[in-house]
Parts: sequence; C-alpha cells; structure tokens
Amino acid sequence: MRIPPTVLRLARETGQLVTGNVGALAIGLVSTVLITRALGEEARGIYAWVFTLQGLAAQVATVVTYHAARQLAARHGVAEWPVLLGTMVALACVGTLLATPLMAYGLLESTLGQHTQSLQLVAYLVVPAAALAAGASALLHTRGGWAPNMASIMAQRVLLLGGTVGLIGVGALTVNAVVWVNALAILGATALTVWLLRLPLSGWRVSQRLAQELAGFLGATWLAMLAVFALPKMAILALGSSGQLAATGHYSVASTLMETALIIPGLAGAVLITHFTRTQSGPAGRRQATLALVGAMLAVAIGGVVVAPWIIPLMFGKAFASAVVPFQMLMAAVVLAGMHQAWQSRLVAAHQRVAVVVPPVVGCAVAAVASWAWVGPWGAMGAACATVVGYAVMAGLTYSLKGTS
Repeated sequence: MRIPPTVLRLARETGQLVTGNVGALAIGLVSTVLITRALGEEARGIYAWVFTLQGLAAQVATVVTYHAARQLAARHGVAEWPVLLGTMVALACVGTLLATPLMAYGLLESTLGQHTQSLQLVAYLVVPAAALAAGASALLHTRGGWAPNMASIMAQRVLLLGGTVGLIGVGALTVNAVVWVNALAILGATALTVWLLRLPLSGWRVSQRLAQELAGFLGATWLAMLAVFALPKMAILALGSSGQLAATGHYSVASTLMETALIIPGLAGAVLITHFTRTQSGPAGRRQATLALVGAMLAVAIGGVVVAPWIIPLMFGKAFASAVVPFQMLMAAVVLAGMHQAWQSRLVAAHQRVAVVVPPVVGCAVAAVASWAWVGPWGAMGAACATVVGYAVMAGLTYSLKGTS
C-alpha cells in the first residue's frame, strides 16, 4: 500500500516537532537540576520569581502565535515571507507594550521586586526576542528541513545548558549570572532561527494588511493559551511576593516537574482535535479517546507520587526534600489537566471559541486569588492546593461546556 506524500510529510513534520520538543525538555530539565543544586533554596526562589515574570511577559507579548504564523506562512508565498517577518518583528514590539503592567508590578513589588530590579530589567529586555521566536520558528518549520528545525527548537535550551555548565566550571554561578545567561540564550536562539530563514534583510518591512491578518488570530485562542500558561505560575508569584524565598524555591522545583509531565496532554491535544473533527468520531469514539488520555495522566500521576520521595532529593539535593509533598499534591493537577485537554479538544473541534476561553481564564483567576490567600499561612503546600483548585475549576467548567459541542 502506497502512503500518500501529504501523509508522509505530515508524519515527518509532526515527528520532528515531537522529537525536538521532547529533546529540548530533557535538556532544559538538566539545566534546571544544575542551576537548582548550585543556587540553593533561597537563590533558586529568587531566580524562579524573576524567570516566572519574564515568561509571563513573553507569553503576553506573543501576539503572533506559532499556529497563526504557520497558517499565514502557508497562505502566502515564500516571496512574501520577508514582509511577514518584518511585520512579526513590529508586532513583537507592540506585544511587549501589552506586558508593561506586568513588568511594572514586578519592578515595584515591595517584598522582592524592588530588590531584584536590575535582574528584572535584564530579563525584560529580551521579551521582544522571546515573543518573536514563535513566529520565526513557525516560518522555519513550514519550510521544512530536519537540521534547521531541530536547531531552532533546541537552541535556547542548549545555549542555557552550555552557559550553566561553564559558570559552574569557573565557580561563578549566581542568580545574576544565570539571569544573564538565560537572556543571552533567548537572544542567541531567536537570532539563529532568523538567520536560518535566510530571508533578505532588504525585504523586511511592516505590512498593515499582514498585521491585520495576524491580528485576526487574536482573541479567544490567544487568551486561553495565556491563561493556561499563567495558571501554574500564580503560586510562584504569590510565594515570592510573600517573602518566603525557601518555600518559593521548593515549590518552583515541584512546579517545574509537574509542567514537565504536562507535555503529554499538550502533545495529545492536536491529535484529539483531529480525531474529534472527523465525522465518524461519534460519542463512543470521543469517550474512548478521553479515557485513554485521562488514564495515561493518571498513570503518570501515580508514578510521580510513588517515586517523588527518592527522585527529588536525588536530582536536586536533600535541601529540596521539602518539595516532595507539594509535588505529590500537584499530581492531582496533572490528571485534571488531562481531563481539561480532552474535553477542550472537543470544544475546539466544534469551533466554540467562547467555551474554549472561559474555563482557563476562570481557573487562572481562582488560582491567583487562592494563591495569595493560602501561601501566607501554608507556604508551598498552600501554593500547591491553590494550583490544584485552579485546575479543578478549569476542568469542571470545560466538562460542563463540552455538552454543547
């Protein structure tokens, strides 16, 4: 049986993205372990707080999402890509302005923010580059080519790991140094991706028509992606702002490991959307697909709970043994995330945009309020509880809305 060329190309591109993202995740986890062991509890808490603010700002600024850029790249010929890239650069700068209130909060926050202003400024300076990375990578991945695709996906993590190892080698790994290395890794990775596109610089310009097309992708999907990204970050911001630096360090380790597990529902989402869009996917098929994903996440959660007391101190050092219980609590959020992804995929397949955005936004808001209320008396465990409640609200609302799909 001859496999159609289109199917082969789709399989090849999907395989490249999955391989690249899993590889980048593994490299990033190694960097996290090295940085955490070298910094210690409180310094790790400071780094996590600054890094979380930078990540949130970059997510806000990414008004040109990866999927939007891929759609426009496919819609327009390669000859128009220089103009498309130039427009993306301009929109990345505009998007950075949208993140100004978040940056102001970080700089003016009285407990930790005013003592880390120089670090935050370094982190914020590269937000436009981080925002551009998604769109530039989308163009490169649309063109194809295994080596360029792998380079663009893994570059930032490889550069961060190389810088981390170098700092440890010379005994100079501090919070300041890591923030600088992370910023340079973002700049280097984005510059590499743009260079690999090999688009003539003379063709870069801003097109109002393309800007309007890209802006058409904003709205429910962008807001939903932002809320899902922000939900587990609320507790880190609350802990840092409460001045509990050691607890922030412990919880950030637990949260990082939890988010590593969340790659499974993230990758499964696109597959489920395709499955649910097919006309032959009836109620029985949807139920089987949902149970498969939730079952996989339940297995991951149980495994995480069992191995956490041994693996966390082994990876991060005995000083971070206090991260075990928060991590075990967060495994409930992993299962809830699987449920949300399965049910949300049905809503996306049914083109119900409002129903897609409401659960993440409400869940993120609940997690934020609960985090600031509970981290004071209960520290990292209060943060974990708040995150789980946020995911529970998000999953529950998604379930209640899926009946309309």
